[in-house]
Amino acid sequence: MGKVMEQLGIADAMAKKVIFKPALDGGAQLVATGQAEIGIYPASEVAGVKGLTVVGPLPADINLEIVYGAAATTDSTAPNATSAFVKFMAASENRPVRKESGFKPPTNLNAD
Repeated sequence: MGKVMEQLGIADAMAKKVIFKPALDGGAQLVATGQAEIGIYPASEVAGVKGLTVVGPLPADINLEIVYGAAATTDSTAPNATSAFVKFMAASENRPVRKESGFKPPTNLNAD
């Protein structure tokens, strides 16, 4: 987020107003309890946090898209469960589950 504020030319003006705290380390709770006015986090990190309303993504030119990958290792102690999980996550019929959890399909995997 610091880099985005620099790109927007507002880093100096925002320096004393910003709390850099990851959502999963209590940042989302700061917003949910009103201790912070706004939070900018990956949707998947705040999808289930009570008291928050996700209003949408950042504009495309400053939005960071995170692409996750999954695989079962050859030395897994639970290869069947691992493979089942990867297949579940990859199955198109399970897209609503992923979307509800804040994960959306990538919009452009070929971006530079």
